[in-house]
Amino acid sequence: MSTSDRSLSENSKKKSQEYLPFLGSTLIWQESISPKTQLALFLASHIQLFAILLWAQFQYTTNQSSDYLARFLKSATTIVSMTELYEGENAQELVSTIVIIIFAYFLFVLILQVWLLYSYYSRKSYPAIEATFAYVAELHYQFLFWIINIVLMQGLMLESFSYKFFGFEVSSRHTAIIAIFVVVLVINYILGLLSARFRFDPFKTENVFACWNPRYQLFSCLLKGVTSIIIVFGPTGKAQQILFWSVALGICIYQRILLLRDIPFFYYQGMQFSLIANGFTTTCSTFCFFTTLFIDHEDISPVTISYLEVILLPILTKFSFSSLKLCSSGIPPHKHIRKIKEKDKLIKSKIGIFSLHNKLYLNKIKERNVF
Repeated sequence: MSTSDRSLSENSKKKSQEYLPFLGSTLIWQESISPKTQLALFLASHIQLFAILLWAQFQYTTNQSSDYLARFLKSATTIVSMTELYEGENAQELVSTIVIIIFAYFLFVLILQVWLLYSYYSRKSYPAIEATFAYVAELHYQFLFWIINIVLMQGLMLESFSYKFFGFEVSSRHTAIIAIFVVVLVINYILGLLSARFRFDPFKTENVFACWNPRYQLFSCLLKGVTSIIIVFGPTGKAQQILFWSVALGICIYQRILLLRDIPFFYYQGMQFSLIANGFTTTCSTFCFFTTLFIDHEDISPVTISYLEVILLPILTKFSFSSLKLCSSGIPPHKHIRKIKEKDKLIKSKIGIFSLHNKLYLNKIKERNVF
């Protein structure tokens, strides 16, 4: 290979490697987004997570109650978690429509990616496209990630189900359907986890959830990703229950440690919202883990567990706020704001999956007038 060809190859490889940091930089918080939108997405994400855990609580307990609250909670969590879409009389029409929407959504994401690639290689800026991709990424990891996972994963496990696409029926065991579902699921995980890792607000804007470390959000996304795999592909019976609640409890406890140790959010309200949400998931996971281990699922009602969770949640919340005051009292004022002003720490420590120490990323940071 000639020197000129080798030089061209190295330059092409270098530009390809730098595209990922550029893509990550487009996800950094857009100041134009409304803080109310972020709050709405935070609530939607955690309501979805609550529904998943409560659905599992009812699903793994055979001693079902005829109590009105039990029937309401079971129906509500089943609808919100979308775990039983493939059941019922209208399952074919409903699931087929959702799958078409999922395919159309990923086609839209692909178009955005092509446009961003053109923007990067042509050195032309398209702020509207970057903003659109950032908003889509936010919606994706907060809410759509679980829906896409559970719908497509369950579809892969069905032996006799037919999708109806524009008047044509296609078997769930068709090779093309299986291949497309697998590819879309892989893209779903990549987009979801990368969005959770990069799509945060490190600049202390008016956003209540501005933070210097996105690990809490990343583990919320990871919890949904792992539990969906356990529900669909995991072992059956009590082994699945123990695995599900072990993973849920481990991640929830680690998130609580992150919140109280790192205090990742700049604003007290962001910490409060997160501690309350984590308090519920931790309480639910703890009760269900120990009842699964030591009590036969025929001997306890899920409603009993729900009442105990409701009783203990205010106590845990009060304890969490007290711990937050105790932990934050020893932190010098604006400690984390000083951290975010150190370029190397922002780029290498807090963002860091890729080597983001490059001109593109620095320009993005400078445009925000942070330093």
